[in-house]
Amino acid sequence: MVRPSSSATKCLSDASWNAAREDVVWVGFLRMHLRTLVLGSALLTACLVGSVLVAEALAVKAAMSAAISWGHQKLECFSDSKGLVSLLVNKGSAVEIKAISHDIWCPTGAFNISYNF
Repeated sequence: MVRPSSSATKCLSDASWNAAREDVVWVGFLRMHLRTLVLGSALLTACLVGSVLVAEALAVKAAMSAAISWGHQKLECFSDSKGLVSLLVNKGSAVEIKAISHDIWCPTGAFNISYNF
């Protein structure tokens, strides 16, 4: 994998998942050079969010999608989910995030994206 240069946009994401309610709070950030842009946060209530891994993957996908839609082509994506980052870097598979990971990997052919813990 080719790592983006230091001029890459930092794409930070995090999720908080509540197993009892099966809801997610995701937060994504973009940081370019010396300024920080907050993408936003949202409360997603969906019974399809069955695990913390799914929640973290949705957070990464949301932050990446926003960055790409704003025209950023070099991204360094950071997540505090070591398991998710390992799956993304190694092109591993987990049944519960198969569709989400495919959406995350799709733009990597046209964009320079790295995943970091």
